Amino acid sequence: MPLFKKLLFVLWWSIVSLQTAAQQPFHSVEGQVLDSVSKTPLKYATVTLISSTKPRKVLTDEAGRFLITNVASGDHQLNLSSLGFLKKELLLHLKADQPLLLGKIYLMPLTTQLKDVVIKADKPLVSQEIDRLIYDVQADPDSKGRQAIDIIRKVPLLSMGADGKLKLKGEGNFRVLLNGRVSSITEHNLESFLSSLPAEVLAKVEVITTPPARYESEGLEGVINIVLGKRKLDGYNGSAQASYNTLGGPRATATATLKEKKLIVFGSILYSEQDPIESTSTNSRKTTSGNINSDIFNTGRSSWNGRYISSAEELSYELDTHNLITATFAFNNLRKNQQSNQELLRLDDGSPIYSYVLLNEQDVKLNGLDLGLNYQRSFQSSKEKILTGSFKRVVSRNSEFGLNEVSSILNYPDNNFDQRNKYGSLEQTFQIDYTQPLSKKISMEGGGKIILRDNHSDFSTNSFLYGDEEQSNNANVFEYQQDIFALYNSWQIKISEWGMRAGLRIEHTMVNGDFVTDRSTVNEDYTHFIPSVSFQRRLPDKKSLVFGYSQRIQRPGITQLNPFINIINSLNYQFGNPELRPVLNHSFELNFSSYKKASVYIGTNYSFSNNTIQNVITLTKDSISLSSFENIGKNRTLGSNIYFKYPFIKGLEFQLNGRLSHISIEGMVRGDTYKNKGFQGNISSDLSFTFPANFRSSIEFGYNSSRVILQGRTNPLVSTTVSAVKDLLHKKVTFTLFIRNPFQKFFTYTNYLTTGTFTQQTQNTNLYRGVDMLFVYRFGRLKVQVIRNKRGINNDDKI
Repeated sequence: MPLFKKLLFVLWWSIVSLQTAAQQPFHSVEGQVLDSVSKTPLKYATVTLISSTKPRKVLTDEAGRFLITNVASGDHQLNLSSLGFLKKELLLHLKADQPLLLGKIYLMPLTTQLKDVVIKADKPLVSQEIDRLIYDVQADPDSKGRQAIDIIRKVPLLSMGADGKLKLKGEGNFRVLLNGRVSSITEHNLESFLSSLPAEVLAKVEVITTPPARYESEGLEGVINIVLGKRKLDGYNGSAQASYNTLGGPRATATATLKEKKLIVFGSILYSEQDPIESTSTNSRKTTSGNINSDIFNTGRSSWNGRYISSAEELSYELDTHNLITATFAFNNLRKNQQSNQELLRLDDGSPIYSYVLLNEQDVKLNGLDLGLNYQRSFQSSKEKILTGSFKRVVSRNSEFGLNEVSSILNYPDNNFDQRNKYGSLEQTFQIDYTQPLSKKISMEGGGKIILRDNHSDFSTNSFLYGDEEQSNNANVFEYQQDIFALYNSWQIKISEWGMRAGLRIEHTMVNGDFVTDRSTVNEDYTHFIPSVSFQRRLPDKKSLVFGYSQRIQRPGITQLNPFINIINSLNYQFGNPELRPVLNHSFELNFSSYKKASVYIGTNYSFSNNTIQNVITLTKDSISLSSFENIGKNRTLGSNIYFKYPFIKGLEFQLNGRLSHISIEGMVRGDTYKNKGFQGNISSDLSFTFPANFRSSIEFGYNSSRVILQGRTNPLVSTTVSAVKDLLHKKVTFTLFIRNPFQKFFTYTNYLTTGTFTQQTQNTNLYRGVDMLFVYRFGRLKVQVIRNKRGINNDDKI
């Protein structure tokens, strides 16, 4: 009977409570939330009403207003908060059957000086994890009104080379992921994508220098993961951007996110055009053969234009609190047309041997399509226990066409021709990952992956003699399959201020190459055991010390493998080598970081590899250079990186990012041993000013030293940029003006080549001074946090 009495009491109390509630009058609470400094409304501020019942949350509208209805009489607590502002609590007592009008409520910004006390809550731009550096783009005020490429060059360990390509630790052999997944968008013309993508779309950039075992082993220098912003609130938001660059052309970008209950849809589209831009080139080659000194001089002028378009979509549906399905879609399209006019003269001991004028036209088309499906299962026992299954399909279809016409001929064959190459790839990936926390200090993860790659190339050269078309012998169909089967297991341990992550990855690769036309084949099978280990010691005052070791693999890419002989440049023929072998690289690193008022990162790394893939150049008896790839090199690199950021005073901030390394390269070409060594590095600095009335300005300086290559070197590069940013209409609109390299109208990129039989100097001069104007408009209304798959396809294992 005691149990029956308890049940009766609960039932009686429920009835009384319901009757009491039914008799109570209900009220409404309304008000407006504003910034205490600028007096402007705070949209999407969180207002929480706490009473004896369940807390109720609402968000302020565009004007900062809020309304809470059906509030019972009695005492309540009202909490108000907004990102970047101090929270405020109000005590309310409702006793009359009428609305409570709170009027204007002011929130104080987090960075506010009160007498001798300074309250600051700045998010650190850079943080050091056990195996990676993380650059928080959203914490960088320069991310508003800039392109992604302008922000990424500020990330520690990253830089832009003199050739306009992104570098990691000064080198170009790394993998780039988009939201943790491989994408044809980043595979084809990464720099065009980053130049068109608004920086404010990015959430963070992860530089993974000691990739754990779940990452593919490809990419000698590591992995760069570009993470797009996670939309935190329910509803919709987005931005539209338009810009014009005098060195490039017009660009337009639109992004949007919609969340409706359990469904999330994200979409983006990027479009850019390259206006016709001219450049000049000179090439001089001196050859010594016996008693004859031969000189070849080549001067030319070229113009190229094109367009680039890409789109990425992601759709997520939360079946319930433990099951999430995500589908992804992306495509990209690049068109490029180049026309050139070159004059060539050959002299032997000062006497003319032959000369001609070459008209050349090239047309390049690159197309990529991605489809992905991810399923994620979490468990009630632990939110860190996750099982993920993923499928990814990436298709690439490309074509190149070149036409050469020779005129003004002196002692040179009348050999007009065109050249065609249709090539592409199909990549399918199946992946499963499982993460299991064994305790608060120990966690384990493991999984497997299958990657099936099919590459193909159909190339030919057609000669034109006296108006008739003649098929030459330079034609073939090349098919190349690369299948990778991988298993991995890794463990992470955290004990007090110490952390360790160690793992092992096993990869078996099967390669089949088939030259269909001449019936020759290439078949290879190899297995690699790839260990990785990282240690981290967290020190007082937000300091950290990290040591890491990893092995990485460089598998030759389709460009390096394709035997298609590109003879568009009459002085330099280029072709791949289908017999290339993978390269195994060993990398050690020791990093120190401190993130207080001054952010400091100092890293030292050493890497070595044998049998590296090197671009080698040899000369034929007809004075034509042949450029291809060989497994001939030994590479030793000792380098140091530094990152420094310091706010001198309110509104004035200085940032420095640089690297210096010593490189030693050795290789043998056609029986001749080549050795080259020396220092190379880069440095960039940024001095930014923040003024009242939402106005910012910055001055940037960059320097890239000459690069050390096996058979020569390049020249250094200096760059400067001045920018001004103005926010309008409560930061809904941003206008940015860039002046790039105001003190240098042209830049000449020079490549010096030295071999046992000839020396060569190639120079390309391009317009360097330019103006870039950018306009951004933002819109939206959001409420609830968006979630994404924590795991997905990460194909970071090919060039």
